[in-house]
Amino acid sequence: MFQKDEIVVYGIVGVCKVTDISELDFMADKKMYYTLQPLYDDNRMIYTPVEGHKHKMRPIISKEEAMKFIDRLPTIECGKYANEKERKEAYHEILLSGNLERWASMIHFIYQKEQERAAKGQKISTHYMEEMKSVEKLLLGELAAALDIPMTQMKSYINTKLSCV
Repeated sequence: MFQKDEIVVYGIVGVCKVTDISELDFMADKKMYYTLQPLYDDNRMIYTPVEGHKHKMRPIISKEEAMKFIDRLPTIECGKYANEKERKEAYHEILLSGNLERWASMIHFIYQKEQERAAKGQKISTHYMEEMKSVEKLLLGELAAALDIPMTQMKSYINTKLSCV
């Protein structure tokens, strides 16, 4: 069970703070619920049952784990997919996985595809860019929370850190 004020990753919403744990009555079904406040969306509040919540929920990684992950970023391989259908199916599963390495692999794949398209003079795919933004929000949000760095500065922090290696 998570505790009040704990920072967690919740499904595709991303990093949230547990602001309350209380008994609520939704549709004549009284049970304990977490109240979650997304860290990067002040206008949203989420209520999810303590027992049997539908989406994956886990604590964020530690500062040390985040630093080690950033150091490993250059070694994370690009995702490989047999075709577009397989990639689309994998994207949804990867998004829900809560796995930073898989998120980074998907970002790497999308970035590589967009570079290939640009080299051929083709228009950048809006679909790919939307996917990349979703996955980046999850990845950068968790790293930012773990390192206590504003999410808006996370990309430049990573680039600076990796350029020093």
